[in-house]
Amino acid sequence: MAKATIRKALIDRIILHDRVDDDGVSLRSGDAREAERYAGSDLDGRDLTGSTLKECEFS
Repeated sequence: MAKATIRKALIDRIILHDRVDDDGVSLRSGDAREAERYAGSDLDGRDLTGSTLKECEFS
C-alpha cells in the first residue's frame, strides 16, 4: 500500500482595505472598535477585557 503524502497548508495573505490608522494609546477595557490598523502598537500588559475589535489589523 502506498504511503499517504501530507501537504503543507497554504493560507492566502489577508489584505484589509480602508483601515484607519490608530496608535492604540486610547484603547480601553470594553471598547468597541472597527476597521482600525494598529501598526507597531505595544499592547503588552494592557487590560482589554470585554473589548470588541472587528476587522482590525495588528502588525
